[in-house]
Amino acid sequence: MIKNEKYFLVGHFTKDLIDNNKFQIGGTVFYSGILAKKFGFNVEILTSFDEYLKKAILKNKFFKGIKIFTIKSKNSTTFKNVYFKNKRKEYIFEIARKISSKNLLKNISAEILHLAPVMNEVDPEIAKKIKTNFLVATLQGWLRKKNKNSSVSFYLWKGYKKYLPIFDVAICSLEDLRSNFELAKEFAKHSKLFVLTTGEKGCLIFEKSKITEIFPKKVLKKGYFTGAGDVFACAFFTKFYETKNPYLSGEFANEIARLHIEKGVYLNFSTVNL
Repeated sequence: MIKNEKYFLVGHFTKDLIDNNKFQIGGTVFYSGILAKKFGFNVEILTSFDEYLKKAILKNKFFKGIKIFTIKSKNSTTFKNVYFKNKRKEYIFEIARKISSKNLLKNISAEILHLAPVMNEVDPEIAKKIKTNFLVATLQGWLRKKNKNSSVSFYLWKGYKKYLPIFDVAICSLEDLRSNFELAKEFAKHSKLFVLTTGEKGCLIFEKSKITEIFPKKVLKKGYFTGAGDVFACAFFTKFYETKNPYLSGEFANEIARLHIEKGVYLNFSTVNL
C-alpha cells in the first residue's frame, strides 16, 4: 500500500441505533476512514453532527490521528438497521446538515478524494472544488429517500448522468439499486469504471459494456455485515489507486470485506450509551 498520502472523505458520521439505550458510530466515513488509516494514509474527514456524537467520536480511540472538520448541526444522522435472513430494512430518524462547497476550507487537496454520502447530504459539486489525483464515490447515499414512516427506500439519483463521468471509480451495491441490473448497466455506461457489489457472490467490474465477475476466494460465513460495503469500497479504491488493475482490486476488496464480516480483523466495534 502507498503510505502517508492524503485520503479525504466527505459525508456524515451516523448514529446506528442498537436499542433504545445504545448506538454504534457508523457511516461510510467511519468504516472507510478507519480502514484507510490502517492502510497508512493520512485521513481527513469533512462531516456534520451534533455535539453529543462529536463527544463520542473524540473519545473513540480509532479516530486518533484522523483530522475531522465539522459543520455544526442540531442533529446527527440517525439510522436503525433491522436484519432478517441477511436482508436489511433501514429507518432514518434525524439528518445532520448537508455538506456543500460553501463548507470547504480554501486550498484543500488530497491524493484520494472520496465522496461518501449516506442520505443525499453531499453536494457532488464539491468534487470540482478539491484538487485531487483520484476522485471516487460510493453512490449509496444519492440513491436513498426518507419515507413518511421513517423507512428508507430507493431514489433514482437525478444527477447521475452529469456526475458519474467525473469519478475515476464509482461503487454501489446491487441492494442499493434494489436488484435492478439494468440500472447498473445504465450507470456503467456513464462511468469511467463502475463497480457493483453483489454480497456473498463478490462484485462485478463494469468497463463500459464489458462486465467481469470477481468471485470471493473463500465462502462467506455469517458475521457482522454493517459497514462491509464501505470497507469493500475503501479497499478497492486504495488498491486501484496503487495498481490501476480493477481485477486485483476486486479480489483484494472481496477479501477485506470478508475479513470485516467474519472476524473484524480491520475494525473493532464499541457501543456508546445514549
